[in-house]
Amino acid sequence: MKEPILTLFIALLLDLLLGDPDVRLHPVRLMGHFIEDIKGLLKGMTFLGDRVKGVVLLVVTGGFFSGATWLFTSYLWKSHPMVGVVASGVILYSTIGLRSLGDEAMAIYHLLADKDLEAARKRLSRIVGRRTEGLNETEVSRATIESVAENFVDAVFAPIFYWTILGAWGAVLYRAVNTLDAMVGYKDDEHKDLGWASARADDLLNYIPSRLAPFFVYLASLFLLDKKCRVKRENRRGLLSFYTGCLREGKAHESPNSGIGEAAFSLVLNVCLGGPTLYSHGVRQRPFMNQGVPPPDPKGIFCSVRLLHTSALWATVLVWCISGLKHLL
Repeated sequence: MKEPILTLFIALLLDLLLGDPDVRLHPVRLMGHFIEDIKGLLKGMTFLGDRVKGVVLLVVTGGFFSGATWLFTSYLWKSHPMVGVVASGVILYSTIGLRSLGDEAMAIYHLLADKDLEAARKRLSRIVGRRTEGLNETEVSRATIESVAENFVDAVFAPIFYWTILGAWGAVLYRAVNTLDAMVGYKDDEHKDLGWASARADDLLNYIPSRLAPFFVYLASLFLLDKKCRVKRENRRGLLSFYTGCLREGKAHESPNSGIGEAAFSLVLNVCLGGPTLYSHGVRQRPFMNQGVPPPDPKGIFCSVRLLHTSALWATVLVWCISGLKHLL
């Protein structure tokens, strides 16, 4: 570990207190503007193919933000160590979206509970890339849970994982690649080649975190405190059975990583996820996860947020244990 556990605690405390502040200088928003500017510059370079442009976009964006973070934090750590701890904590906080993800999902849950389906659809459009018009209550619930499951890796565990290995600049590098994938990693005509490098880099960076995440989801399933969400004894699996089930169910997903997290949540919540999904470029036939059990209802959203928070807690406990072990050895 490159930075002390206090850095992570600062980041998580800020996230829990402030959530994802809607400010113009938020690093992820700056990344978005930077990516758009570089795309505009590359567009005029007609002598480069789209795949080459995509590689340049990936290298420039990832290199600029992670390099700037490394230089900034290295200077602070050498000259003012305590300031370095705080600065790294704030930077790590900017890459994590635990509270905001849970808040968005719970807002949809409350709208569905109030029978305001139209407002729930509009709120859902803030956290998913699919078309939300015309979705029924079950489809809104399914889309919300899938987003929570996928973003447990993208917005919570993976940034912590790369911070654990590399420090704050590693979390920023991950967030830059993930933002690139979200902006250009589509398979439509405009982005098919331009976003290829970003999509592959995101797949690579998520490969290990997505395969570690089910362990935390499994641990969380054993310690869900909310009575409404406790896993029934007859639905519990052993760890090996659960993990192989996640890999099996997730293998059919078009993403080599996203399906594993979705499968983990579907198995714990005992709901069926997946199915036909409408995007702006057409309908995508996504595989069913945990087929044979009922589709989710709004209660599933509530429980997915509880599962998200408890899984994040276990991930933090593990990092804390690793930190303690490092100081003992």
